[in-house]
Amino acid sequence: MSFSQWLRTNSQQYLLADAQQRIGRKNGITVYGKPRSIKDRFWRYIFVPTYKVLPDGLRQYLIHAMPGSHRRTWPKPSPRPRPPHPFVRINGVDRPPTK
Repeated sequence: MSFSQWLRTNSQQYLLADAQQRIGRKNGITVYGKPRSIKDRFWRYIFVPTYKVLPDGLRQYLIHAMPGSHRRTWPKPSPRPRPPHPFVRINGVDRPPTK
């Protein structure tokens, strides 16, 4: 797993956990307990609050600067000709599809 994939996976996981915890707090439910490791503490107490206070423009810039699935392009069309649209067969007779 590359660094950008690792970063994306962890950030999604902890941002989701934070959102679930905030919604749970509103409804009086404890969703996540205390952090269990240094990794949990970093992501929950440093990364998530920092991410939330970033201005939208800077956040979008950082997201687009990192490689990931959001930067994939459409595949190039194949050079072969496409077959014509299939007709609908009704009672053994080919007819164009009706709208």
